[in-house]
Amino acid sequence: MGISKLEPAGQRLIDDNARNFKGASAEAFAASHYLSLGFEVMWPARHSAHFDFVTYDPMFGLYAKVQVKTAYQDLSGLRVKSLRNSKYTAGDMYDQLFAHVDNNHWYVIPAEKLGDKGSVMLREMEEYRWSANSE
Repeated sequence: MGISKLEPAGQRLIDDNARNFKGASAEAFAASHYLSLGFEVMWPARHSAHFDFVTYDPMFGLYAKVQVKTAYQDLSGLRVKSLRNSKYTAGDMYDQLFAHVDNNHWYVIPAEKLGDKGSVMLREMEEYRWSANSE
């Protein structure tokens, strides 16, 4: 039985799969960024953690919890959601927010710069912007 007619539930499944693929692609890109810088990358045993993976810097012996989000465009500019509806601040859940714009542009933002904002305008975070030619 193929999907020739999409019912609302079928469309929702397709939309969810596309969103999951976009998120998984951004997470893989972020992990490759950290690996290219010499970090080790480790994933939590359960997917419901408040972060996507942990990085380890062998030079300094430092760990960081990283949350990856895909940026989106709204009427006021490029934005990324930093928190789901939560009573926590970003720093309670992760150490860095990796905001993926595309494979040529991304932001690595310290959680303490986000506070309890539900979303962030990326133009306010230009000092944390990376591009493919800045590595």
